[in-house]
Amino acid sequence: MHKSYVLWALISLTACGGSESPVSDIPKKSIVQLNPNYRVELGDSTFYPSLTEQTSQVYVPVNQSASFWLRGLSDDIIASHTWSLKKQSDSGSTTDVGVTKLGGKQYEFLPSSPGQYVLESCVDKRNYNPTLPDGFFHCLYINIHAVNPEQIDVVTDKNTAIDIPASKFIDDDGMRFIDVEQPKRGVLLVDKARQTLTYRPFKDFDYLMDDMPAEVQNINVTLTNGTQTVIKTLRLTVSGTASSPACHEGNSRRIEPGAWGDEPTIIEPDECIEMDASNYSPSGRWDTIRSFNDITLFEALLGIDADSQIIRFKYPFYGHFWLSWCEGPNQCESDLWQVKTNLERSSIIEAPKLERMAPEVAEVGTVFAASANVSDGNDSELFYHWTITDISTNSVVLGNMITDSAQLDIALPSKTSDLKISVKAQGASRIVDDYYGNDSISFPERQYLHVRGDRDDAPEVVVKLNGKTYKGSDHKGEIVYFLDAEPGDSLSFDGTESIFSSASPFNHVAYYSYVRGSSPTKIVRNGTFNHTLIDNAYQAVIVCAHNDYLWTGVDGSCIEFYLR
Repeated sequence: MHKSYVLWALISLTACGGSESPVSDIPKKSIVQLNPNYRVELGDSTFYPSLTEQTSQVYVPVNQSASFWLRGLSDDIIASHTWSLKKQSDSGSTTDVGVTKLGGKQYEFLPSSPGQYVLESCVDKRNYNPTLPDGFFHCLYINIHAVNPEQIDVVTDKNTAIDIPASKFIDDDGMRFIDVEQPKRGVLLVDKARQTLTYRPFKDFDYLMDDMPAEVQNINVTLTNGTQTVIKTLRLTVSGTASSPACHEGNSRRIEPGAWGDEPTIIEPDECIEMDASNYSPSGRWDTIRSFNDITLFEALLGIDADSQIIRFKYPFYGHFWLSWCEGPNQCESDLWQVKTNLERSSIIEAPKLERMAPEVAEVGTVFAASANVSDGNDSELFYHWTITDISTNSVVLGNMITDSAQLDIALPSKTSDLKISVKAQGASRIVDDYYGNDSISFPERQYLHVRGDRDDAPEVVVKLNGKTYKGSDHKGEIVYFLDAEPGDSLSFDGTESIFSSASPFNHVAYYSYVRGSSPTKIVRNGTFNHTLIDNAYQAVIVCAHNDYLWTGVDGSCIEFYLR
């Protein structure tokens, strides 16, 4: 029972909601949770032991691997840890589909056929029991759906944007886009209602002429109606439309290669330039030597093909950069092509700034309209990168999307949940070049949605701190500033009088201790917790009353104490 976001989520919570009618004589079970940082990570998602098996759902396309990583355990426990993969039948029963793997931090899952699987991770299988407070945290389970995406064909040309409705992917009016991979060239945008994709090629195919083969890109797209999730492969074909690109042999200035340390060639910001590697091995490709770590982004922004020995383009960035011709990693020619624009530093493309997004409580089963507001008066065309994460028990990324609207409709679950919405704004230039300050993507802003309405059994935390009593109902979403202490003082937090309104065997008190510069430490117990104040360091303690759900400060179930 772990919620990794609990510390920094509660810091920004606002007061809202009503109090429960407590029953004070419900007993609280004693829980001593071993290995409280035990977790498994898959990309940006994190899974923790939960109260029932197979609660976490992930979707993996057939023939694409997924790497699961074990975290938060000591080396000796990792050595005895076991991984096991089981296949689930339509009736719900499971059978082993491979030899159990003993030890190791990584489990590689590569499905060869569609089906439902369960990945089991255990530190102590013998004592695992998901129905007992002292038994659930020995193992964790992840439901994996291996799917074979149906291919959806869409054709356009390099100058034409195209709309693709959700109905083209599946005949279900309730389906909405939830996760959209981005193509190598161009951008796929989702509308506010998440019912339409728009593909915009931009100038990423400037090199593509009408007598050249069309470019084909395969992109995975995920849709959901709340109960069913499907993955489709968008096969996007883009054809050329012109006999010559914007930069061609007749209008491009040739840049000669030189040695490291030579002065770069000064160019105009709108000037076409040519770089020619014809004298080198034809099996190589261009690579950048500066802030770009991904030549793919460089190719798309300049509308070039990095495999072509002769490239022509307009360099749209501020500052100095180098290109080299390489046959492989660390196998580059000694010659360098160097250019530098004569733009002033005032021409740096600055990232837009977003206003803070306040947490909200929303009703189960409704549609929430998320909104991002630019605070610096930036009136240029912007894109918004959205990430939706379910943080109810685990931290599972539900989807990533890009919109050209500052709003996004989010269909909320039909049961008590906590969601995190993260959004970044980006200039339509799509330049990401922080080496010289040309970073058009803002810092992310986050909003926490507390989806409530189907349960009324949230506990009320009651905390005694150095003789004074604090109630969760009096401090919903508020930080309690306790500054009447000196370095070296020991502060005693006592949550044993917390009030539980249901007789769940999982009723317990959790303490989260944090000192700046370290990860939060979770202590699960029903006794007291002592914190010794450290000099010259931000530190906080959060005290929570939980049952089988990890309720938060908006429910009156947690109080955060700021200590210095």
